[in-house]
Amino acid sequence: MKHENIYFESYYPITLYILISALLLQGILLTPGGSIGKVLFYSLLMFLFFYMLLLRFACRLKIKEDVLEVVYAFPWDKKIVIDLAKVESIDYAKGFYDPFSNQSLGGLFVFPKYCYDQLILEVKGEEVLLTLNINTRIFQFDKCFKTLKTLIK
Repeated sequence: MKHENIYFESYYPITLYILISALLLQGILLTPGGSIGKVLFYSLLMFLFFYMLLLRFACRLKIKEDVLEVVYAFPWDKKIVIDLAKVESIDYAKGFYDPFSNQSLGGLFVFPKYCYDQLILEVKGEEVLLTLNINTRIFQFDKCFKTLKTLIK
């Protein structure tokens, strides 16, 4: 069995677990007195609210050996695997929670629009920068970026 060196591994955002808990609680509270249609309708509204505001691009990041894996929480976003040996440089842009950063996506008052961070990679042989929209657990993005910065020189 081959042993892999895992340099960094993140978790899904806490808001994903809050959404799952809220949907379960809502189902428990609405089911006894209401119809299944009512439960499904309000569950869909809650899911769309959480997804659009807080969970778009929710993912886990894993850095192992010379590979960056981005595994998104929702099936319509595909898993991304990037060979770090081909990456020449790396940069980032932060979402709404750090509006005073010089790396912010939009500055002040961008809450509903940018609830995710961007990882910007310059790949050898590619003319266009590779931009990954990611939404990890809070404070894990900085750790991931520092780890990538040490691996990419």
